[in-house]
Amino acid sequence: MRVFISADIEGVAGREQCRAGSADYPLARALMEQEVNAAIDGAFAGGASEVVVADSHGAMENLRANRIDPRARLLQGKPRPFSMVEGLQQQIFDCMMFIGYHSAAGEFGVLAHTINGWAFYRVTLNDEVMAESDLYAALGAELKTPLWLVSGDDKLQLWDRAALPLCRFRQ
Repeated sequence: MRVFISADIEGVAGREQCRAGSADYPLARALMEQEVNAAIDGAFAGGASEVVVADSHGAMENLRANRIDPRARLLQGKPRPFSMVEGLQQQIFDCMMFIGYHSAAGEFGVLAHTINGWAFYRVTLNDEVMAESDLYAALGAELKTPLWLVSGDDKLQLWDRAALPLCRFRQ
């Protein structure tokens, strides 16, 4: 089984600020690495033969390779045509997981935004407000890769229960 993990930072437990260069960034980054490693370990414990992790926050260079489970392959940096799910188009995956995700732009979750909080107040598709988890779940579906797990804040959990009813959520 091949597992794809997209890792963001705003929905990681324990920090509410995560901008590179801020005083809280080193801790936020370490917590992100711990959550990603837990997901990698869970994937292999569940039978994965391969795990690919896409570092998906900001400049996409948050995860330190020497602190990520060496069984996984780590994708980092920009430019990335598929952005937060770069790599998903390169091979067939059996499932994907979103770690450290957050609420949609204009919602009331911690650090809520969609793609770029400085650029967009709301992102809609067919008159429906979209979170990053919605957009990238749709892209995964287009590539025949189902979303199995989302981790993030409590507001995202409420959002995803409605938008992604077949997906598991962990806070």
